[in-house]
Amino acid sequence: MEETKLSSENKVFSNVNFKELAYSCWISENYPTPQSARLQCAEATENMVGVFKELKRVRGLASVAEPYDLPPTRTPHWWCVTPEGTIIDPTAHQYPTEILTYSEADESKGPPTGKCPNCGGLCYEGNYLCSKKCDKEYMAYLNNPEY
Repeated sequence: MEETKLSSENKVFSNVNFKELAYSCWISENYPTPQSARLQCAEATENMVGVFKELKRVRGLASVAEPYDLPPTRTPHWWCVTPEGTIIDPTAHQYPTEILTYSEADESKGPPTGKCPNCGGLCYEGNYLCSKKCDKEYMAYLNNPEY
């Protein structure tokens, strides 16, 4: 039986995660540009989970960096998560800046019914604000003419 010896050239592949490489190739083939990824997060994650059965599809908010030191924008978004907990986002490149954080939605509340005008969080069950804290802050803002 002939023994194969690894050369130093082969060691380059010892740290490569081939599954993540497959995810990256799939994303590049299906959503190659920011324009092709724009507003496609629900569809893209559904399709990706259909191909890669080990992935979990997640709904929530993505905090997207804003230029000029403005606070991040919290936007409804979908992404995938590996069994190890790594986020795989097939449409992250639709944003002109990086996604800073991902916040998973509380699925026990059902689908969101709106976006909080105070903090940008998701609202549920027809509520206009996401929490009592936001309700108090927003009412103070509306009732303060000097705000």
